[in-house]
Amino acid sequence: MQPEIQQVVDVINQTNAETIKAAKDVAAINTRAIDKLAEYQLGLVELALTGGVKQLELLRDAKDYKDYFAAQAELAQEAAHKVLTTARETVGVITVVRDELNAVVEKGVETASASAKAAAKKGAETATASVKAAAKQFA
Repeated sequence: MQPEIQQVVDVINQTNAETIKAAKDVAAINTRAIDKLAEYQLGLVELALTGGVKQLELLRDAKDYKDYFAAQAELAQEAAHKVLTTARETVGVITVVRDELNAVVEKGVETASASAKAAAKKGAETATASVKAAAKQFA
């Protein structure tokens, strides 16, 4: 294989390897995000289930309706706090994921730019050499 063609093949192979690595990085970021978000969602499901049980316990144990409504208000406040905390944590996860994905994209753009510049430079060198060789043949 001619050296120029081999260099192009090498650039393509390197670009493919970097693309595969970027895809694996994105998959790892997504997997971590999904795991964390699923954990939060399961926490909210648990909150709903335990909240239902606690509602029944409140109904069973209340001395009167005032006692029941006071305990129910406290239970609702605890649930609201848990939901708000989970929402804030979710935003935190999404922010981290955004930053990590931006880093992967920025690295990909830098790599692609460098590869394109190298390929253009090599192409220009090869074209110049070919023109000079052709000019020698006709001179």
